Amino acid sequence: MPKWGLVPSRRSGRVLLNNPIHDGCGVEMIIDKGVDRAVEILNNLEEYKAKTRDHIERVIKKQFTWEAVGEKLKNVIQKYL
Repeated sequence: MPKWGLVPSRRSGRVLLNNPIHDGCGVEMIIDKGVDRAVEILNNLEEYKAKTRDHIERVIKKQFTWEAVGEKLKNVIQKYL
């Protein structure tokens, strides 16, 4: 996610108290900042649509080609075999 689409967050309390698998804390967005970001996006919807399309073309599509995904899978397999 590009920085312009992220909402500031902070560490939250324990997520699942007494859970043997997940015993750590989580993260939660700062609600006021999230609301401000939503209003900003809705007030400038066409601009954010264009920014999103640009991000998809420049970043996302390159990361999810057959070659890129294949390379990542190959690296994971090599790491654990």
